[in-house]
Amino acid sequence: MVLLLKWDSDSWAAYIDFETEITDKLTGAVAGRYENFEEYGTTLDWKGSATYHYNDTVLIDLEASYTFADHYTVTVGGQNIFDEYPDKEGDGTLQYLGDVYAVTSPFGFNGAFWYARLSASF
Repeated sequence: MVLLLKWDSDSWAAYIDFETEITDKLTGAVAGRYENFEEYGTTLDWKGSATYHYNDTVLIDLEASYTFADHYTVTVGGQNIFDEYPDKEGDGTLQYLGDVYAVTSPFGFNGAFWYARLSASF
């Protein structure tokens, strides 16, 4: 048995992608694709995107616990133990309203936080 398939189709496409740095931390992009298929017609698809570049800070939290007398646990620890802060707010309007650090930051702006805890379980 021989199976013979013949596909004769004309199609073409064009794609363009434009990306630019809007500020030193914000990049914007727009892209479009036009396709012409003989069998299906034409399509025009597009997309837009924006990327905000945060700093490369790594936050480290640390906690240690010790249980004694079978019921008591003492815990000491810290969040953001190296006291890192996010980037300063770059938007002048938000600065005027009192925002010192970027409101879109993926981490808080209070610096390091240290704590001690004593718990009992019976």
